[in-house]
Amino acid sequence: IRYQGDEREIEVPEGQTIAEAADAEGIQLTGSCNGAGRCCQCSRYVRSGIESLLRTDKAAYVHPEGYAPYIRTCQTMPGTAGVSIDADRRARW
Repeated sequence: IRYQGDEREIEVPEGQTIAEAADAEGIQLTGSCNGAGRCCQCSRYVRSGIESLLRTDKAAYVHPEGYAPYIRTCQTMPGTAGVSIDADRRARW
């Protein structure tokens, strides 16, 4: 994760979303909906690995057309491959 200009590597435990794991490491991604997938404040830019991402069953994993590769980190888990997120680039929708 790129956060405040620094590269940080975090491990996302199985069953956790990217936002949950980042929050536990002091990288605040979760927004005002507390991970329910409604506010989009956790939406961040995916630099690489978007093809391996998995959505959660908490809420619909949808982003407005034309906004890829931004994802809702509270609704997304990494798959088998590494994923690079730019936490400094937030979606503006």
